Amino acid sequence: MKIKPTRVIVLECDKEICCDRILNRHFDPVTGKVYNITDSSEIEKNIKDRLVAYFPDMDRDKVKKRWSLWNQFQVKVEESYQELALKFNTEEFTVEQV
Repeated sequence: MKIKPTRVIVLECDKEICCDRILNRHFDPVTGKVYNITDSSEIEKNIKDRLVAYFPDMDRDKVKKRWSLWNQFQVKVEESYQELALKFNTEEFTVEQV
């Protein structure tokens, strides 16, 4: 492919925060809406009862392994496109904003 990007967006986040966001992600099979159950007090009980884990086979070790693979790829992308990179620290945002 002869595609040359004009910008590359890099989302930065602490590994533990990212793992928590992934492991606490659930979805409502009725509406398709995705929820983070870290603070489930704001989720209506009838909705909370039907939520399904977004990644049911995922555990912290699997997330960390995938994180390591992604990190290797991300480093190469950043090296290749340094001048085009726009970096955002996602830790500054709530789950809903991300």
